[in-house]
Amino acid sequence: MYDISLSFEKIERALGFTGKLKVVDGLKELTHALNNNLISDPYSQKYRNALPFIVQ
Repeated sequence: MYDISLSFEKIERALGFTGKLKVVDGLKELTHALNNNLISDPYSQKYRNALPFIVQ
């Protein structure tokens, strides 16, 4: 399990951007998509763009 902390202060300061949704909203959306088979193959390589950055 990973403990990840995110801060968007810099992008808000630099670009004036503030997100409308929170990370937890994205997780809920992803969970819904997986539970309802909206993603046909979640193990597909097309969803593995973060692998080079993950150290196991």
